Amino acid sequence: MRAGGAGPELTGMGKMGFRAAAAAAVFLALLGEAGAFYLPGVAPRKYKTGERMRVKVNTLTSDLTPLQFDYYNIPFCEPRGGEKELAENLGEVLAGERTETSAYKLHTNVTRLCKVACRKRWTPKAVREFRDFAGANFRANMRLDNLPGAELVVFRDQRGDEFVSYRLGYPLAEPFGRNASNFYVNNHLRITIRYHNVNTRGTRMEKIEEPGVLIVGFELKAMSIDHKFVGKWNPLCAYNNSCTLSTCSQTRGPQPNAPKLKLESNKKPMDIIWTYDVLWVHSDVKWASRWDVYLQMQWQDDEIHYSIIYTCTLYYITHTHTHTHTHTHTHTHRQDDEIHWFSIINSSVILLFLSGKP
Repeated sequence: MRAGGAGPELTGMGKMGFRAAAAAAVFLALLGEAGAFYLPGVAPRKYKTGERMRVKVNTLTSDLTPLQFDYYNIPFCEPRGGEKELAENLGEVLAGERTETSAYKLHTNVTRLCKVACRKRWTPKAVREFRDFAGANFRANMRLDNLPGAELVVFRDQRGDEFVSYRLGYPLAEPFGRNASNFYVNNHLRITIRYHNVNTRGTRMEKIEEPGVLIVGFELKAMSIDHKFVGKWNPLCAYNNSCTLSTCSQTRGPQPNAPKLKLESNKKPMDIIWTYDVLWVHSDVKWASRWDVYLQMQWQDDEIHYSIIYTCTLYYITHTHTHTHTHTHTHTHRQDDEIHWFSIINSSVILLFLSGKP
């Protein structure tokens, strides 16, 4: 498996020094601005109706381990022509993320139901590796307009009270039964995009600012469906939107009583049809406030933040000179070390903001 978290290759000490200096500058700036919160690499971007939007995929993460893996460690659907590595902004560099293109096709204010991304045949080895990821509670992460995708979930605190919050990414699988190795594969993704209209008609801004929409929310909900297709399967149907499924309607969405897709045993291959919905929902949230739901995410305890930083630091110390992970792209030891340092700085900044007492 290829470990995630490394960005595009850097050459020479000059770029390394520049990135380190930039990271330190951002870190110090955040410390100096006690009442402000700035997210590097993020700026307002308006979209016109029908404009194509890019969904980025980056890492597989778990709350059970500080290790991150590349999204395509799992044989998900790839965009036509294969996945491509994308340029990073400073925020992604600090997080040690490598972003790549995805097979998800989105257009502004265009709702889609049961869109087929692809059909994949997994080998027994792929099934076994997916089971390992699912057993470790890994989640897939993606971004739209620099906004991380998040799942709306219900938490229960120590007193037993329930509250609603968000959790980054979406789960790869759903466990079932008493056997810890039994899983349903989450092969259908419902993407909900919340947007805010920018309408300058009739105002003094009409001549200098064009209308459009701003993205203020990016929600993900994963589910498992054992898809059945009608007729003979055509691999090109995913590109011309001609796939017909009896378990998922392009006008009504997934069938409520559709059976779930069980993960096969480690000795058998399996075919998986991957689908997704795209829903657009108007929101009164302003663009400047779209990060509020992330900053208000509920964490189980402040000690978790300290544990994460301690674990990441320990991992860095023990792996500075002995890297055992294999990468699809070639990276030097110095580059990997640099990414670890960025991750530690990033975790420290998160700690300061999320565990601070008023």
